[in-house]
Amino acid sequence: MIPTGRRALLGDLRSVLLPWTTARLLVAAAYGLARLLEGGSGSRTSRGLIAWDGDWYISILTHGYDGVTREGAASSLVMCWLGDYLTWCCLEAR
Repeated sequence: MIPTGRRALLGDLRSVLLPWTTARLLVAAAYGLARLLEGGSGSRTSRGLIAWDGDWYISILTHGYDGVTREGAASSLVMCWLGDYLTWCCLEAR
């Protein structure tokens, strides 16, 4: 029997609250560390996480992948491969 109502909602909230909070705390800690290590005003971290992500895509738009640092292009490629691998493992290997 599937629980419904208030009890089901509280159970769902309990199961997601810890991972959600942990993820937010890890992002905040990483962002704080990046600001601490980078220092200086006018840096990417001083404008926030959305600006950093936006700068990444603007550089690709204006300069292509030639304008992206080697580490950035490599990590982008690795993420694509990881996504393909996880898709194959989780969906197609059944």
